[in-house]
Amino acid sequence: MEKIQNIIIFTTSYLVFYVVGAQLGVLPEKLIIAMFATSPFLVGFMAFKILKDGIASELNWEDGYWYEDKPQMMSARQSSPQ
Repeated sequence: MEKIQNIIIFTTSYLVFYVVGAQLGVLPEKLIIAMFATSPFLVGFMAFKILKDGIASELNWEDGYWYEDKPQMMSARQSSPQ
């Protein structure tokens, strides 16, 4: 996870800086255009690194797990009577 953490932080910071700077009018127009042109590549690279180097879930759809954000909900679901 540490391998992709810096990429996620950099890409998110870049996009926030781009959006805020463009909305406030503090960035020159050529810089806004350049940042706009490079942002899809950064987001694509970030998505590629997350999919390639991220940690895969051990749970699967066949067992009824569709989302793994809150493990306490999974344990509550398993303990409830059916």
